[in-house]
Amino acid sequence: MRRTIVQKVFKIFAILTGALITLLLIAIIGIQLFLGTGPAGRLIQERINAAIPGHISWEDQSLSVFRGRLVIEKARVQGLEKETIIEADRLSIDIGLAELLNRELVIQSARLDRPDVFLE
Repeated sequence: MRRTIVQKVFKIFAILTGALITLLLIAIIGIQLFLGTGPAGRLIQERINAAIPGHISWEDQSLSVFRGRLVIEKARVQGLEKETIIEADRLSIDIGLAELLNRELVIQSARLDRPDVFLE
């Protein structure tokens, strides 16, 4: 009798744990898919541009949540008077995921492909 109660409790716990993990994976995949869309890119650009002087823009972005990699295509940084300061065909950034859980943004590596820098 006692074993069946323990077995039932364990079975319910296992099912709930499995369901929670499944929902978490679905949420992570959904976030990753959304962050690769145009509307997400425009939303991110609006937030960044509201917080900085100047203007940042790009054509496309992709995010790999599991690898911690952000790739931005056709990136451009402009100054206060809309003059181009730097542009690149691609910007790849590797982000430290463990630090991100502690609310710290750590860029482990960054790569600019074919950058053009315009300094006066």
